[in-house]
Amino acid sequence: MSVKKRLTTIVADNNRYYSRALTEFLSANKIDVIAQAETKDQILSALASETPDVLIYDYLSYSERFENTMSLLLNAVPDLKVLVVSLDNSEGDVKLYLSCGAKGFCDKNIKDYQDLVNAIKKVSSGETVVIMDKVLTT
Repeated sequence: MSVKKRLTTIVADNNRYYSRALTEFLSANKIDVIAQAETKDQILSALASETPDVLIYDYLSYSERFENTMSLLLNAVPDLKVLVVSLDNSEGDVKLYLSCGAKGFCDKNIKDYQDLVNAIKKVSSGETVVIMDKVLTT
């Protein structure tokens, strides 16, 4: 009988309260948070210790371009699966996240956070997922 491995994540968000609440929620849903980070340096330090199944990432600093940060993270861990969880949810933002290597996007305004759990599971298995509180237009 094989034991099913629990998913692991790093929560990278500069809002400590959100990070703590999300960590508790994920733990209650059998997803382990192996680190929390508020800066890209903290993310890189955590990644040097252990690679999670999914990095849950909200864009941490508007003083740096998202593209540059994603490039840095993916150079450090080429197989890193990133799920962007953010309030920055315009169609252009979401397209940028995905074009820079994120495997998914989840709007922080979603009504049912079980959708986030499902998104983490899908991204960890290699799927691309976009979960919006509103419908994307093309």
